[in-house]
Amino acid sequence: MKTVKIAFFIAFVFNTLRVYAQQHTANDSLFLAYDVQQRTYWGLQAGLNYTSLYGKDISSLFADAKSPYKPAAQVGLFMENVLYKNWRLRHELNLIYNRAGVHLKDEQDGIFKSRIARLEVEVLPVVAVYQFQRVQVQLGPYFRTLAAANILRQDGNGSVYRDKDIYGTADNNETTALYLQKFDFGAQAAVQVNIAKNYALAFKYSRGFTDIFQHANSLTEGSPFPQKVYIFNHSWQIAIAYSL
Repeated sequence: MKTVKIAFFIAFVFNTLRVYAQQHTANDSLFLAYDVQQRTYWGLQAGLNYTSLYGKDISSLFADAKSPYKPAAQVGLFMENVLYKNWRLRHELNLIYNRAGVHLKDEQDGIFKSRIARLEVEVLPVVAVYQFQRVQVQLGPYFRTLAAANILRQDGNGSVYRDKDIYGTADNNETTALYLQKFDFGAQAAVQVNIAKNYALAFKYSRGFTDIFQHANSLTEGSPFPQKVYIFNHSWQIAIAYSL
């Protein structure tokens, strides 16, 4: 319910910005992609992401320190404001489904190749953009809230199932397993190339700065986990952007 309220609030803010932009745009007709005469414009984007985990404590929670990249997808919308000549400000709202590979021990102490899947709402509130002809360079912070998550596990019969407890449950006292943080903060860098009228191809890299596993009871006596769990996100993305 909290995630839904946040999503509605974000949508309200973006709609307010959209109305403001429409009322303060000199030209109400449809614009050409990256037309410097257009001061504010909107667009849609969609693409693939390849996500992994990094940090020194991966082996403390999983069978080893390996975290293979896994493919997934994201969709979103963006707004850009032309500031001065080549400089712009960009704002994004995205829905991201990502998967990161991890290794678990099975019932026979072998390695089960698993993955953590997460559905997140992402906001990039202020992205600095420098544009040179058809190429943009972008850099800015991101904030994400976790909407859903699961991890693949294997039972004693060899059957694979999705364990949603990794999202967090009220009875998890963190003595046998940790669960995911509900918020993530990091930075994203991107290069975007205008490939056709109203279309652009973007290559992005994002790196998280917030440890993604909750350990509120880290000072509890007998806790088997590190006091602070150093495990973070990072991902590569490729996306197609369309200017409305």
